[in-house]
Amino acid sequence: MDRFDAIRVLLAVVDAGSLSAGSRKLNAPLPSVSRKVAELERHLGTRLLVRTSRNIQLTDAGRDYVDAARQIVAQIEDAELRASGEYQTPRGVLTITMPMVFGQHYVLRLAYDFLCEYPEITLNVLSLDRLVNLVDEHVDVGVRLGELADSSLYAVKICDFGFVTCASPKYLARKGRPSTPEDLVNHDGVVFGQITIPGWNYQDKGRKLEGKPTRLAVRSSTSRRQPSIASPSGARALKSCPP
Repeated sequence: MDRFDAIRVLLAVVDAGSLSAGSRKLNAPLPSVSRKVAELERHLGTRLLVRTSRNIQLTDAGRDYVDAARQIVAQIEDAELRASGEYQTPRGVLTITMPMVFGQHYVLRLAYDFLCEYPEITLNVLSLDRLVNLVDEHVDVGVRLGELADSSLYAVKICDFGFVTCASPKYLARKGRPSTPEDLVNHDGVVFGQITIPGWNYQDKGRKLEGKPTRLAVRSSTSRRQPSIASPSGARALKSCPP
């Protein structure tokens, strides 16, 4: 016997005033309604209703049971609404992780407006240049650049993110200026080890090209800038795009 379903049937019968009216309210067959009430009475070992030809009357035990059952049903319905977010005001701590530079340039700019719109939320931003295990480290949301290594994660694309290939004039004077992405194979590249994009990808009139310079891999997104800006004359860029 499904006790919660039996309780729901009992309350419908009591509110409707009779078994037949209760069956119409529930849009259920009368024999089924009568059987569930009887099963509940047998389970409790006491009579809850006094049935007449036209209506029902609660016994003393039935009155006490119905009063308690209404509170239980109300608490369950309230818990379901809270769990589903039906009417709950968003509150609590929201922990987000993202690459350091991406967080500084994009997410933190939006944090103030977000906190103003949701005053009962505390925002905990983890700007880290490493992949965080969302489950083990109790993180709610992770912003990822590139392809997901774990396909079990639920992901939503929020934007396109462009990349720029840079080189200082001093480096170009020493190594020569590449004219195509394929030329980058013969150049020294600084890559960010946390972004799971195999190589550097470019597009030329719809045609995808790939260059794979390798020399230095770094884990910090801010460290990538140091080789290109080491020369006081600055750096220049080639247009590039994510795959």
